[in-house]
Amino acid sequence: MENYILYDEIGRGEQSIVYKGRKKGTIEFVAIHCVEKCKRFELRNIVRLTHEIEHTNVVKFHEWYETTNHIWMVVELCTGDSLDVVLSQDKRIPVDSIRWFGAEIAKGLFHIHSVEILYCDLRPSRIMLDGAGVLKLSDFALARVEGEDDFYEGEGNTEEEDQNNGDREKELHKRPKPSPHYMAPEVLSGAPHSKEADLWSFGCVLYELFTGKQPFTGDSFPELVSKIFNDSPSHIFDEEECEGNEAFLELDNLIQCLLKKEPSQRMNWEDLITHTFWKGALDHCLGATGKVDRLVCDVVTESIQDEPNDAGARDDEKFTDEDVHKNEGVIANANLLNAPENMVRQGTYTFCDNADTETSGVLSLGKTKTFGRARQSRDQAKNTSSSSNQVELGAKSASLSREKESKSTPLKKNQTFSKSDLNSIVTQNGQSQSEDQQSLLTDDTQMHHTRSIQGEQSISDLASHPSDFVVTPIADNPKIKKFSIPKWDAKSLPCQPLKPGELVDLPEDKFEEHLTVIRDLFSQSDRSSAGPMAGLHRSKLHTASYLASICHDGEIANVIFETDFISVVLKQIKSGFSADFKARLGRYDVSSTSYALGLLAGNATMISEDFNMTEIFITLTEVIRDNFRNAKLKQHLLPALGEFLFYAATQEENLGCQISQWDAPGVTYTIIARCLHKGEDIVVQHFAAKTVENVATTSGRHCVKFATNDTAQHLWNLFTHCTVDAQKVTAITALSRLTSHSPSVFQHVLEKAGFKAMSSALSSSVTKIQQSLVTMFVVLLSTRPQMRRLLQERDLITKGLHLFDSPSMVIRGKAFLLVVALVQSNPEALLLCCQSRLVMHIERQMKRGTPLKGVSPDNQGYLTQCQSLCVSAVVDAAPGILSDVLASLDAVRGRKHPSAAQAKQLRIHLPLLSIILHLVTSHVFRAQITHEEFLINIGMLLSHVTSIDSGTTSIGSAAGPNATEDLISVVLSITEAVTQHPPILLQYHVVVTEHVLPHLATLMSSSNGDTRVLSFRMFADVTSLYLDNHNVSFLSNEETSSSARKLNEVINNHLLPQYHLILQDQDPLPAYGLKLLLSFLERSPDIIHTVVKQELLLFVSHILQSNTGRLDRSMVQSVVGLLDCLVSGKIIDVSQLFSQGLIDSLVSLFVDAADLQNDADIPGSEVSIGVLVPLLESLNNTLKYVSREVRKALQTKSESSQENTGQTELAEKLLVESKPLVDMTGLLINFLCHEDPEVKDSACRCLYLMVELFGGIYEDALSAENIECFAEALSTADAKKQKQLLRIIKRLLSSNSQQCDLAGNVGVLTDVLQGFMKSPQSDGEELAVQNLVREILQKLGMSE
Repeated sequence: MENYILYDEIGRGEQSIVYKGRKKGTIEFVAIHCVEKCKRFELRNIVRLTHEIEHTNVVKFHEWYETTNHIWMVVELCTGDSLDVVLSQDKRIPVDSIRWFGAEIAKGLFHIHSVEILYCDLRPSRIMLDGAGVLKLSDFALARVEGEDDFYEGEGNTEEEDQNNGDREKELHKRPKPSPHYMAPEVLSGAPHSKEADLWSFGCVLYELFTGKQPFTGDSFPELVSKIFNDSPSHIFDEEECEGNEAFLELDNLIQCLLKKEPSQRMNWEDLITHTFWKGALDHCLGATGKVDRLVCDVVTESIQDEPNDAGARDDEKFTDEDVHKNEGVIANANLLNAPENMVRQGTYTFCDNADTETSGVLSLGKTKTFGRARQSRDQAKNTSSSSNQVELGAKSASLSREKESKSTPLKKNQTFSKSDLNSIVTQNGQSQSEDQQSLLTDDTQMHHTRSIQGEQSISDLASHPSDFVVTPIADNPKIKKFSIPKWDAKSLPCQPLKPGELVDLPEDKFEEHLTVIRDLFSQSDRSSAGPMAGLHRSKLHTASYLASICHDGEIANVIFETDFISVVLKQIKSGFSADFKARLGRYDVSSTSYALGLLAGNATMISEDFNMTEIFITLTEVIRDNFRNAKLKQHLLPALGEFLFYAATQEENLGCQISQWDAPGVTYTIIARCLHKGEDIVVQHFAAKTVENVATTSGRHCVKFATNDTAQHLWNLFTHCTVDAQKVTAITALSRLTSHSPSVFQHVLEKAGFKAMSSALSSSVTKIQQSLVTMFVVLLSTRPQMRRLLQERDLITKGLHLFDSPSMVIRGKAFLLVVALVQSNPEALLLCCQSRLVMHIERQMKRGTPLKGVSPDNQGYLTQCQSLCVSAVVDAAPGILSDVLASLDAVRGRKHPSAAQAKQLRIHLPLLSIILHLVTSHVFRAQITHEEFLINIGMLLSHVTSIDSGTTSIGSAAGPNATEDLISVVLSITEAVTQHPPILLQYHVVVTEHVLPHLATLMSSSNGDTRVLSFRMFADVTSLYLDNHNVSFLSNEETSSSARKLNEVINNHLLPQYHLILQDQDPLPAYGLKLLLSFLERSPDIIHTVVKQELLLFVSHILQSNTGRLDRSMVQSVVGLLDCLVSGKIIDVSQLFSQGLIDSLVSLFVDAADLQNDADIPGSEVSIGVLVPLLESLNNTLKYVSREVRKALQTKSESSQENTGQTELAEKLLVESKPLVDMTGLLINFLCHEDPEVKDSACRCLYLMVELFGGIYEDALSAENIECFAEALSTADAKKQKQLLRIIKRLLSSNSQQCDLAGNVGVLTDVLQGFMKSPQSDGEELAVQNLVREILQKLGMSE
């Protein structure tokens, strides 16, 4: 905090204080939060989500610090109050102001949604105003990335926090909670937060801005939740207020659309932005097509390693060459013969106008230049017009033309480029990688692009990503050491000093003359430090500085290599110049004024194959060796040696052959390796590691010299002992590149250092370290199968999967490759991966979809390929796992005591079955693993479960105490996951019917209640789907009939024989059983024979009798429907149903139906009618059957035969067994007055058959209450129905004289009857009615 000055306190909370502050040396005022450490989880969440966000409507995060007792967070200062304070002062906000405020909030919310961040707690108190009145979203403590788990639950895994678990639990208990007043219904019900939920909160805020109150309030939390779930938000205006004001109506419509209960019906971003209320204030959020442009231009991209660029710069912003040296980077091995014209060659490294990197994207334009390593044939020429700012890349010829019109234009100091110019470069040069916003691509970029076109690659193809071979300069690298700028005095030079551009423009003879003067000076002997010799010495020192200042131009460097100038310089080094002079020859710095050798090697574009580079290697090696204890000298000469070695390695690899003049002695590699030893100067170690790192990007003889166990071990030691991230990155990257050439070196380091140290390094917060380490693990596991013992280290899998949370696409892609390497080595590793939520990570990655602007398409393509390879590897492993499980179970089928070998196989393979459960429950894998063979295997697993459940097979003693329960649970869960997806069931309906359903039917008789219920439910879901004709409409008629036949066989042969057990089971299985049985009978009438044969109606009768008065409507409805199907069936003998309790069932159902109707209120009356109509139909069909059999008996009574005798006996038996139905007479009479006409009609028909069969045996048939029902029914019925009712009354009076006395005492019936006699006769129906009335009146002893 020493960089900031604290002023007044501007806010205070329970555990924090907010100060106004200012950064020293600026007039930038900020807000500084001083927070107690108990709030570190909230601060971590805020930092990780907001450190990259730069948007006008989001409070900007600057930095944070941690002291002994507090955490300090520096953010943008908002001098206004929160929106909550404004509301408390103004009570409500005018509509025009709401339009402004709402648009500001929407812009900020839209931006964070576009980068997949959910705010999760949008409310007025979290919205701040700055001095200009701009609203800003603040406090992202509860925010999260879309699709991720709770951040707070994942925290606290570090060693420090593990030591304070008790404190952590208290802190998590005190974690911030969102306000329930602004929470969407789905969030309150437990669903994860979503963008739709944030839009609900936005609607609540708009409502509160206008009305001054929240849309939902309650005196208690349950009351509030109930209102949010059930109440609609009230409108924000009354009719008088909105009259003539369209803004009120538009705002109200906007709020109502945002506060829809269902997320799918809620307004989305596109509709929100285009809503008329905003009057175009949000139109800038629309893309060119008029759709919401989710790829916001100012989205901050993945990398979090580098300092932020000025994303707010204008399009016409310029940058100068001076800015280049602040962010230099190098790409090795690129074949630049077809590179964009916007690159300017500057020696061995190539300057590009734009760095299209993973981290910078459009934000880095105008700030960053990249450098590309050029390797070209020396015979290629380069000719570019001097009028063009774009210089074509090509090799310079051995003899340079000094014609002004043919010279290439080097990048001049203060030369400017506009961003519009650079945008075209981004399009042309679409390669992108990152190393702290300094990067250049290698040859592998082109290879990777080719692979992406060809399709999915193997793990060896994808193990290395172009960013793995990003290189930076060895010598002029400020991250290793910043040298002071050398200065020279013009008076001490042997020639007139010229700028590089002026020197290049000289005629050829003048140019060579200029260099000759410098060379001659260096050729003079300098043996004394007194007199004239001291002046010569001083002149050489200043001339060396001047030489360095001009050698950054590639053409100048090329010419120097064509002369004997290098030999002169080497002689001076070898002959013993002063240490100061040697130092100046060996160094060059960030201001582009570097010294001879390193600068020449870095900038020369063409060094002849005849050039004696071996002399350079020998000379520099000998000087370093002879002065090995001189750390300063090594700091100056080692970078130059490294640059020449790198140049030789890249050029030889490009040419495909070794150059004899460029041989490096073995001692050169030894000296560089010695500089890595422990105890060496750290800067020297860094230069040596950087040399190895760069050379290892090649694959020639020079790289092989470094690929040794000793070098690898020294690099690892440097990585573990140094404290600067740049040094760590260089060491581990060098080791990673050596591993790509020789995996054995990493194996050696792993065996020496131990796995614990390696896995700890994998948790580094530096992405380049993570990337290098995971690359080495991938290479080692994919090329060294003997390293499977690493799989025993669960920590590797756990920390490897944590890499999926990395912001880098490359690291996430390599995490997928690590999984592939593990899975291919051992299926047990796949189990550990699944238990560590591998499937969740894959699904989350699938949801990310299209990359945001600024994200490299190449990186996105690489990630997609790695993910596809991982998915394919997992899918390919599934059949083998199932095969192994089935083989181990087959070996013990029918055995009570498996052998020791069999028990071992069970313990190995059975736990792996949970992998299949993870995959089949994932939408990513389900469709890929579910095929015909898979479903057949599921059927085989179910058969084993059936055998184990029945006790035929026992695995408990062999596989563990809980093995049986676990196996049954996993197999049923897998089956359940399949049965929950109709498309799969329909596609493989034949396989499911033949191999899965029979075993599910068998498991319904399991002794375990949960197994019975789950098996029944799955069987019911599948068969209901298959029995629905609409679902199988895609099949041909032949396929449909075949499928139905097979399904009926399963139901008849496997299910119905044991269905009585289901009907006798505990609740709720009988109710489900009745519903399923009804479904069978309705959709497949052929099953009715089996139902009757199995006497299932008898068990239905027992259910009704044992639950009399306690049946719910659903069960009554199922039983009624079941009876209706049975009685109305024409393909069975209904008389069999009488012996199975048909009559008792009908009586019980009428009693229960009557109770339901009496208890039903108005909303439930429809359910009663739905029960009554089929029940009355069942009764009617039963009575019709009895009536028909009685008529047959009467018709054949006069004939004497055995058949006739049997018919008579059957009729008598039916009448006797049907006699209990007589008690339903009074209920049927009451139904004559029912409000539903269908019920009245059915009751009348049943009553007619009842009195026809049994006459007036029911004594109260004509009671006063029933007479009133008859009278009411007669008065409202038509003539045809009146005839039927009058016949019923006549039959009752004729069959029982007591009924006449009862009817005569009720005047209401006689009044109605006499009314019929007085009405005029218009047709035959009315005449028949009057005749019947006349007969009834006569029986009652009354005249007309």
